[in-house]
Amino acid sequence: MAQFDERPARVESLTGLRWFAAFFVFIHHAANLAPIRWITVWSWLGVSGVTFFFVLSGFVLTWSWFPKDRARRFYWRRFARIYPLHFVTTLLAIPIFYGSVQSFQKPMNIGAIALTLALLHAWIGTTTYYFGGNPASWSLSDETFFYAIFPKAIRRICRSTTGQSLQLALVALMVMWLVLVLVNTVHLPHLISVLLIHSPLYRALQFVLGICVGVAVRVGWRPRIGFWPAVGLLGLGLLSLAIWARVPSLQKIIPGTSIMDQVTAPLYALVIATAAVRDIAGRPSFLRRPWLVTLGHWSYAFYLTHATVLYGLRLLNGGVMKQGIVINAAATLGALGMSIALAGVLYRFLEHPVEGKLRGMLPPLDSAANPAR
Repeated sequence: MAQFDERPARVESLTGLRWFAAFFVFIHHAANLAPIRWITVWSWLGVSGVTFFFVLSGFVLTWSWFPKDRARRFYWRRFARIYPLHFVTTLLAIPIFYGSVQSFQKPMNIGAIALTLALLHAWIGTTTYYFGGNPASWSLSDETFFYAIFPKAIRRICRSTTGQSLQLALVALMVMWLVLVLVNTVHLPHLISVLLIHSPLYRALQFVLGICVGVAVRVGWRPRIGFWPAVGLLGLGLLSLAIWARVPSLQKIIPGTSIMDQVTAPLYALVIATAAVRDIAGRPSFLRRPWLVTLGHWSYAFYLTHATVLYGLRLLNGGVMKQGIVINAAATLGALGMSIALAGVLYRFLEHPVEGKLRGMLPPLDSAANPAR
């Protein structure tokens, strides 16, 4: 584990990439307020932004991990990182998503809210629960499971050679395809939703993929293609999914929405790896521009609040906007601006300072390495 004893290079480009993934998810949800026809037909692809976050999480935690770290310290840092903002944004979301047929048509459910605050709601296979409290937070329930398994997983995977870690990444992808085939064979739409969208066990395969690619890069693997070709391949993958979803004969085989993760997860992993390699080599990257890094820092708060803003505006409007393209586009841009502003305020006055204070409660660790972030 000699490579893991050394301080890794900073990879700020990955922070910039986080913003684009969060924005992709926003575009998907924006149709719930002000649909724009020529965007809505493509916006369902924005769901894959969550897949990006799961792969990125595995990569980033691996990138900043060091052998002297201990599980308790890691768990406390993760708690400091995600929970305070999760708690506050859930409280902000409750008035919007409960008690109004114009918002999310959900009756008050104390059990669902309690499980949400405990970050256990994605384990319950109904929308009442995995969309409980703040619907956007279901992915945090998955992330909590990832954090639980990370300390043991990384200590095993970090012993791998480049070839072994990439082979394990391939195994994770093969299992994803196997689950997809099995679920579609039984033809149970509810099971597809539970297993292929929200299940922490299934989504952990994407997290493990990120860990494996992170280990491979840290021990010396360098993709043979650059960042922009990787982005081009991602674009082709998304275009292929969009075409697949519009061909009825292909939809009868496997719906395009079902194969989204299988297509995008390896492509996102490649984009992440090539962006990191550019930073390691010290090459210029627009992703490291200060304004984009700032948006990347705000992306967590943006992700947790954008749906609350969208549905809050929908509530004020009395339902989905049915105006022309100009007015709906203006409303979408307005919601985007409000979501960014709210995210900036939450990051500046809640997320960042509270995380710093909680982390400061840890005793100092005699190590020159960075703590995992």
